[in-house]
Amino acid sequence: MSTKKEDAAEYRIRELERKVAGLQRQVGVINARADTTDKRTERRLRDLEIKAAAQHVPQRKLAEIYDLTPGRISQIVRRVA
Repeated sequence: MSTKKEDAAEYRIRELERKVAGLQRQVGVINARADTTDKRTERRLRDLEIKAAAQHVPQRKLAEIYDLTPGRISQIVRRVA
């Protein structure tokens, strides 16, 4: 038979486990947001590099370097301000 102390301890353990699960969920959301922001920033930097390089290197050569299609390079050069 369980004593009141054991019941209280089990209750506290369950509550702490519930709180930890909630915190893990929050951390997962925060990490997902950070990853999205990082990817967006990396793409923006890459696009700016491509636009700068396009002034000195033919777009076909850039397409080979960045493993993109020449059409995509052209689109980036026109779009990025």
